Amino acid sequence: MQTVVDRESKGQGLGACCFCGELLKAYFNSRTSDDLPGSGRVIDLSADNFFKLGLFVDWLLPRRDELRQKRVEFDATLIDKVKRGRVKSKLNFALPVGQFEPRKPATFARHHLIRNLIDDRGDTLKQGDGNDFFHSVMASAYASFAALDQHWKRRVERLPKPNNLARIYYERELPQMITDIESALLQLKSPTRAAGILH
Repeated sequence: MQTVVDRESKGQGLGACCFCGELLKAYFNSRTSDDLPGSGRVIDLSADNFFKLGLFVDWLLPRRDELRQKRVEFDATLIDKVKRGRVKSKLNFALPVGQFEPRKPATFARHHLIRNLIDDRGDTLKQGDGNDFFHSVMASAYASFAALDQHWKRRVERLPKPNNLARIYYERELPQMITDIESALLQLKSPTRAAGILH
């Protein structure tokens, strides 16, 4: 997330901000590790099974211990930041409310989620919220539709408006999410919609 925010601050395009070349390269190397140079085998990136979520999960499995440790670190960092912010707020320290900037959606989401967590002393963080915080920032900033748990959906929906953040759903709303995604896809395929996008 910090890398994305740094890229936004440098004015990079949205596509470049959330792209992780290292992850793609590592995944590609993992998927082609059996293809020795000179084997004569053609690597077909268009093959249906090359980019699949299940295969990505398989790629992540050996890294699960490292990822678990990162989750613990994320929790500690977020809880510490909110605690320190609440102490400062007692001393009349305030994080300003900012307007949404279309070129900096993750910066906006991160700033205001932290701000609201500090401001709402009744909002208690729990184990796993550090990871969920990162997911919420990136999903709300760079997706059109996103699924989060009910607490994080509420937190994202409390961010200042107007904003161009994703529409957020939680578990019970997943059927509506699917309907909305299908509707959006139909609009993209519509000739009048496509003409509007081109203009």
